[in-house]
Amino acid sequence: MQIKDDTLNFFGMWHAVEFDSTGAREGQIIISGMGGSGIGGQILSSIADLEGFAKINYWNNYNLPKWADNDCLVICVSYSGNTAETLSAAKDALEIGCNLEVITTGGKLKELAQKNNLHITNIEKGHQPRAALPLLLKALICRIGLPNLEEQINEVSSLSLPLEEAKRM
Repeated sequence: MQIKDDTLNFFGMWHAVEFDSTGAREGQIIISGMGGSGIGGQILSSIADLEGFAKINYWNNYNLPKWADNDCLVICVSYSGNTAETLSAAKDALEIGCNLEVITTGGKLKELAQKNNLHITNIEKGHQPRAALPLLLKALICRIGLPNLEEQINEVSSLSLPLEEAKRM
């Protein structure tokens, strides 16, 4: 596998996870992250539960759940790249043989990903971790995808909110 190393700033977007013809992702997705880095996993898990497009669990503990197996996609999210619980989950995913990706600014998590030729989504540095939530969430949405995302963006864009007011917000 070739390393795919993307850098995400607030304006970058891409899609990478394949969905079947019904829009559902095959297998289980585990999003590992703590604090501000884990909130995106909680959000996507809730959306997936309501919409039924994927089986997403967020994980904010050491290792991985006992039911995790090599059919799982594990996305480890750590803004600093040095969160102990997230590093533990990444190492566990490698031992189990899961498909593993990381979203980070660097640290030990990025080093682990580089050493193992994993997909890395680099996040723009210079933010407080909780203030980086939009970047981290956007990276997750772009990696996992959301059904009808373009339609949702168009719907929000068609609201009568003046462009200058939206920019200010």
